[in-house]
Amino acid sequence: MEFLPGKVEKVLISLRIEEPFLNKIDMAANQWALSRNEFICQAIAYAMEHMSDKKDDVIEMENDRKSR
Repeated sequence: MEFLPGKVEKVLISLRIEEPFLNKIDMAANQWALSRNEFICQAIAYAMEHMSDKKDDVIEMENDRKSR
């Protein structure tokens, strides 16, 4: 894979979040020397990458529960 520098287009959104949770996000972002936006984007990307495996597990557990 070759390096292709360029600007990644991003969309401006609004997000409502509880203040204590925002404070935790800000502290974590500061620890990693990231902006709040970059930290949230990376956290969402991580969650999305790992979500599908867990969803399959949840569906399997629900099916097991229904069959009992």
